Amino acid sequence: MRRHGVEIQKATSKRTVVIVERYNLTLARRLFRIQNAHDLSLHMLGKSHTWVKNLPIIVEDINNSVTRLIGITPAKAIKKKKVYAKHSCRYVRPIGYDESRLSYRDSVRYLLEPGELEGGPKSRGTDMKWSPEVYNIGEVRVQKNQPVLYAIGALQPTLLDQSPDAPFPLECSPVACPRPPP
Repeated sequence: MRRHGVEIQKATSKRTVVIVERYNLTLARRLFRIQNAHDLSLHMLGKSHTWVKNLPIIVEDINNSVTRLIGITPAKAIKKKKVYAKHSCRYVRPIGYDESRLSYRDSVRYLLEPGELEGGPKSRGTDMKWSPEVYNIGEVRVQKNQPVLYAIGALQPTLLDQSPDAPFPLECSPVACPRPPP
């Protein structure tokens, strides 16, 4: 593999494995359709190994067929520096410049990845779905035909961040608090 200039990469998350898994599924469907036809024609006399002969033909055909999301062949896409893909699903809401945006004053929480707080790759039913901290929005990125992306900024100060000597912010002095009528 290294002699042919193929880089071997290890997947670090589920998202990086999806592309390879989809390619493997497409390859298996096309390759074993031919293999199963040969096996059925042999009438239990033996197993056919025609898939070995057909593998380079099918891989070349997959690499030279136009894909739906990018509109070009994977062989041409590899040669380009940037490839713009279409959306895999249609949005029923405004996207990009027409989308309503949050302001920098808004306080937000972000959606946690499975096991992000616990340190493991799996999640349990009792795990939190949203971040326990509240953040302010630090940066907003808007691109054509893409959802608005928000970069979270600094943590918003909470009641627990105050020093123990500071007065409770919602506490009012006896003079300023209205007393209920007797």
